[in-house]
Amino acid sequence: MVEISQKWAACIVYFNDAKSLDLLIKDLSDQNLQPEKIFICDNNSSTPIEALNFENIEVLKLPNNEGFGPAANTAVNKAISSDFNNIILFSQDVRLHDAKATQKLVEQISNKPVIAYPTMLNRKTGEVFSMGGGLNFLTGKIYLNTKMNNKKKYWADGSCLAFSSEVFKVLRGFDEKFFMYFEDVDFGYRAIKNNFELIHVQVEVSQNPNGPSPLLRSRNSLRFAKKVNKWFLLTVLKRNILGGFKLLLTLDFAKSKARFEGIRLGLKVDAKE
Repeated sequence: MVEISQKWAACIVYFNDAKSLDLLIKDLSDQNLQPEKIFICDNNSSTPIEALNFENIEVLKLPNNEGFGPAANTAVNKAISSDFNNIILFSQDVRLHDAKATQKLVEQISNKPVIAYPTMLNRKTGEVFSMGGGLNFLTGKIYLNTKMNNKKKYWADGSCLAFSSEVFKVLRGFDEKFFMYFEDVDFGYRAIKNNFELIHVQVEVSQNPNGPSPLLRSRNSLRFAKKVNKWFLLTVLKRNILGGFKLLLTLDFAKSKARFEGIRLGLKVDAKE
């Protein structure tokens, strides 16, 4: 019988919100299964980190704000090089409402090539905003499930994800070119393509979700779609164009302009790819 390892590391992406970070670290210290180490990657914040009341914290500061992917990769790679096989990745403003949350997540990933994710609540409303994400290849819709269903899950919200070092190494981490938003969609989709399983864990965590700006929504959804296939790119492109025109009809000219600028950037050929 393979022994389940309870050793794990918390990796946190941080930018200019010391109060939220302090609350998350307090939640981690109150867990039944606490992290042996916390790796915080600071995206060159102007707000200093004050949440250093946990004895095993290591802060890694990037010289520039490189976005979510580079910060996540920096923290996770540091954890892996420090011999951690079980990792939970957090955004700084996540709160844990169950003292057994991390234990339940770690139990799912220990010695298993899977990605585990919790139910995500909107802290302002108390409503569920994520129980795993889906893709509709016919309509180009990229969405989060708010209820339990049997639809195939292709991704999960990147604000709280648990995975093993094996999974992370095979996927080569997060695609760093998204800057913010849709890198979790890409990470989950590549996991599925590599025959890894996404597992929902019956535990609730909360966040104040904001969602991408119109520009980032268009740009990053198209960038992701280009990596899937040409048909999906066409359906996502159509969806973004319709979204831009809907904003135009409501006289929201600024958002409509941003949406179309995002389309232009998303379709732009990246010479480095």
